[in-house]
Amino acid sequence: MDDLTVLTFVPGSQAFRRSQDDYVVEIPSSISDREQLFQVIAEELQFPNYFGYNWDALDELLRDFSWIKQRRIVMVHHDLPLRLKAKDLKSYVEILITAIKDWKQGEEHQLIVVFPLKDRETIQRILQTDEL
Repeated sequence: MDDLTVLTFVPGSQAFRRSQDDYVVEIPSSISDREQLFQVIAEELQFPNYFGYNWDALDELLRDFSWIKQRRIVMVHHDLPLRLKAKDLKSYVEILITAIKDWKQGEEHQLIVVFPLKDRETIQRILQTDEL
């Protein structure tokens, strides 16, 4: 299965259809480094204080969400964060894909990750690159 199939891509002017019961976070496009990304995600998703601000900790908490009452957690990206740092972007997207796949149908939570359609090719190219 193509890993990109678990991500949601929407045309720039089209909004992702969400329910009022969803827990929606907006990931701003101005994120330029991984420390800022960790900070924004920790604040938006209200991560517990023990979040370690590293890739392993992000991976762990994106597969938990025990502190969020809504079932569907939607992360909406209006642009690619970390655009200039391909290695970090690859790590981030791989963690998102793994977390989405880890939530099985009928479990307590569901993670939905939305990117602009214009970024699909860039994400695909970065995921296929072995050396960064």
